[in-house]
Amino acid sequence: GRIMWISHALVLQRWLFRNHRKRYLGVCCCIAVFIVFCFLRFTFLVPRTYESSAHLQYFRNRVLKESTLDASRHDGRVACDGGQDSIQEQQRQRRSGLRVRSDGTFRVLMFTDLHFACGHKCLGDNFATQLFMETAMELEQPDLVVFTGDMSYLYEEDCPGAADAYLDVFAPVQARGVPFVSIFGNHDGTHCLSRNEMLAIEQRCSWSLSSTVPGLSQVSNGLLCIEGLGGHNASALWLLDSGESGVTPDQLGWMAASSGQCGSEVDFALTFVHIPVREFRNVCSDDPNCVGSYGEKVTAQRDERGLLKTLRSVPGTLKAVFSGHDHLNDFCGVTDGVACCYNRVTGYAAPARGAFTIGARVLHLSTRDHTIATWCLLDTLEKVSFQVFDRRRLSGH
Repeated sequence: GRIMWISHALVLQRWLFRNHRKRYLGVCCCIAVFIVFCFLRFTFLVPRTYESSAHLQYFRNRVLKESTLDASRHDGRVACDGGQDSIQEQQRQRRSGLRVRSDGTFRVLMFTDLHFACGHKCLGDNFATQLFMETAMELEQPDLVVFTGDMSYLYEEDCPGAADAYLDVFAPVQARGVPFVSIFGNHDGTHCLSRNEMLAIEQRCSWSLSSTVPGLSQVSNGLLCIEGLGGHNASALWLLDSGESGVTPDQLGWMAASSGQCGSEVDFALTFVHIPVREFRNVCSDDPNCVGSYGEKVTAQRDERGLLKTLRSVPGTLKAVFSGHDHLNDFCGVTDGVACCYNRVTGYAAPARGAFTIGARVLHLSTRDHTIATWCLLDTLEKVSFQVFDRRRLSGH
């Protein structure tokens, strides 16, 4: 049967060559070009592996000089397990202890779309992502780390070790002693662990400030107040769980109702949400100073429910929204008086990343200058997409 099919194919080939020579040659040329493209794509244009990336060399030179590797940097069970009562008290103290530095600044480091904890298929990627996280924290010295969703990418076969694997996501930050908070993305809680279970796992880490608001549609919602130099709160940071399709009206109602908890006069009102709002589609057309990568279509929340409108209504001089979700976007600009910025994809295991270099977005708040400065740190240690937002660019109304 195989010989018969081959003979038929040869007969068809000879007939095409005799009767449709130009079309035949054209098809052959197209096939040849496609083969060459595939060869180049998967040989020379594949993403640089973490073994040769600059951040890993930096990590080896600066951190691995020690004779032994501290397991707490990478093993969440070592970093986070402890007495739950004492952990809860530490979390309360650290939540109330967030304040600007003596120079009036506060720095936030954002990791997004780690797609971590995907079992044996991604152990190398997970470890490399942890190394980059450590390098970013060492270079940027953040006062707070925010995980903006899609921390996990679990499969059914990963369920037996899912809890321990998810805990590893936070091990580098916990081991460094930096307060951190997270919101869930659309891939979190889809297999093995529910979102409530994931939150409980994270809260085993004493430096976690993540919380939930009873009665709301989604799980990972919260509000953090950053104390300023004069004793009043300088910043209000809202954490909103966008679920699988977007923020719900009851979340926005809670946001508006809780707006006075950080005071009636704050310098910065910031919102962190995984799936971007629809206004992100207008950022680079509305703002001639928009910078960053616009590598794919904005996959926004399915229905616009008024997040930017709610944010504009709460106290705050400078207002901004930070999102993840789209792995090829990190652009940042202004629309409707609000800064809208993508965070840079952080996980080596993030799907459809292609040759897009991983990184993290840095947020530098200055209460004295009344500015929000932001940029992306890449795993090459290059800093890109600088933006500075002040009162001239952002409206508090």
